[in-house]
Amino acid sequence: TLTSLIMGRKTEAVVVIRKISIDTIPEGENEGGQWMMDLFKDKDQIKNSLLNGSWQSVNESQTFTTSTLSCICKPPRTNSLIMTITVNILVLLPLLFVLLSGGVLTWIVAVLILAVSWAALHVLVSASKVKKTE
Repeated sequence: TLTSLIMGRKTEAVVVIRKISIDTIPEGENEGGQWMMDLFKDKDQIKNSLLNGSWQSVNESQTFTTSTLSCICKPPRTNSLIMTITVNILVLLPLLFVLLSGGVLTWIVAVLILAVSWAALHVLVSASKVKKTE
């Protein structure tokens, strides 16, 4: 969620890809519907096993993949950190100078901009929250 990103929490995504041969898909409507229901049951089993940590046993017993689930971890990029710090310094220092050298009107405008920004961020964070369903 946006809250996790703003707070700097680690984000983890799992993608399970399975190749389905066109020959295994039934042609009849009823058979196709049953095949699709079985496919959704398999998907639910994969999702539940990933959520409760039993992926290895499900992967071995059902042979969903020919290889085990692997994790791709990328190290933090130092270029992104340097760029973020540089841009923040280049933007915030002149703004701080204007704010400190300005009068009461400058402070009122700054407070209004901060309030609107906070409200907009609050709306974005609440819109990105994921509601867990059972």
